[in-house]
Amino acid sequence: MLPCALADGSLRPCPGVLDKLRARLARLDERADELAQARQTLTRAIATAQRAG
Repeated sequence: MLPCALADGSLRPCPGVLDKLRARLARLDERADELAQARQTLTRAIATAQRAG
């Protein structure tokens, strides 16, 4: 995932790197959504248990 150096000394992403980074970001977003949903479910369960207790 390191940038590629061009002849003029500038750096550009190596071929395919941006696609891989975008795919990784999408997967992290999916996981963040899953965790947010699990957190919300757990928060509701705790609130329900507290009201019952």
